[in-house]
Amino acid sequence: MKKLSGLFGKAAPSPKTPTSPKATLRAYSIAAMFSRRNKEEPKLLPANVTWKELWKTKRIFHPEAPYKIAWDLFVAMLIVLSVLIATYRLGFEVELGNGN
Repeated sequence: MKKLSGLFGKAAPSPKTPTSPKATLRAYSIAAMFSRRNKEEPKLLPANVTWKELWKTKRIFHPEAPYKIAWDLFVAMLIVLSVLIATYRLGFEVELGNGN
């Protein structure tokens, strides 16, 4: 591996591109979503874009926004509750009452 890096050298990071892998992946996935909608080449967003800026400019939820995390946890609790209720009803053959 050392020989290959010596042959090709290190590429200097461009000032416009994010440097961390997580930021690069996040920026590219957001850009890819817009490119599918607009049928154009993806343009990377800056890695330091905040969830408020993203909502104000593009009207989409940032994956790390507090409201999105709270919503995801709420939906996860509903799914777990649904699984528990279905398991209980099937296991003990509990029928739904008709309200009488």
